[in-house]
Amino acid sequence: MDPFILVAVVAIVAGAAAARWYRHRARRAEAEAVTLRRKVLAEQRAARQDTLTGLFNRRAFYEFGELLLSDVARRPLVAIMVDLDEFRKINDTLGHVIADEVLVVLGRRFADYTTGHLAARLGADEFVALVPGSTAADGTPYPDARELTKILSAPIWASGHWVRISASVGVAAADGTADLGKILRRADAVMRRAKILQRRAQRAHPTAPTAELGGPAAHEQHASSAHRGTLPVYCRTRAVARRRRRA
Repeated sequence: MDPFILVAVVAIVAGAAAARWYRHRARRAEAEAVTLRRKVLAEQRAARQDTLTGLFNRRAFYEFGELLLSDVARRPLVAIMVDLDEFRKINDTLGHVIADEVLVVLGRRFADYTTGHLAARLGADEFVALVPGSTAADGTPYPDARELTKILSAPIWASGHWVRISASVGVAAADGTADLGKILRRADAVMRRAKILQRRAQRAHPTAPTAELGGPAAHEQHASSAHRGTLPVYCRTRAVARRRRRA
């Protein structure tokens, strides 16, 4: 065989092998880059998310809240502050597992009520949201502190126990200000006044302890009433959200 032809064949084979090797390395590098991007995104999401309820955490709320307030087109915005009354009693009487289940349900109800807007869990028993204010055709404002209080205070079935916990809610409009801290302080002041009024009402009309309402028998009774036409609380919150979007 002609040596020149042999050299050419060897060069072609070597070039094809090198090209195949480089393509393999490129695909491998691309796969590693995709994995790294997913890992970074997952870490960023975890850094902004409350691991128990799935809502945003304090850091993410302040980060995104300031961005929302800086956008004039998104106003008027309204802040919602929620504080669970005597939540520590559930931890002390029923344990942390049931307390965590209660928080998960309350976080889901709160997310339903805020209908996809900025909502977060600030601390162990505090929730906060920043939503656009509106008024329905029948004159009902959104957000409505009384409506949200009723939704959050409905009984919760958790690990064989009916649990009822009251919530104090404060609502404050941004009123043109872009200072998130100032808006939250106003909402917090309204929430604390609501908590004081609620405590006065409880002292005037004492009721049974709210930590536990009953066991399986109470659950069966509640379930039978639901079959008679009363929607579960979680479904009612979704229905409220749908009516509000249509309004």
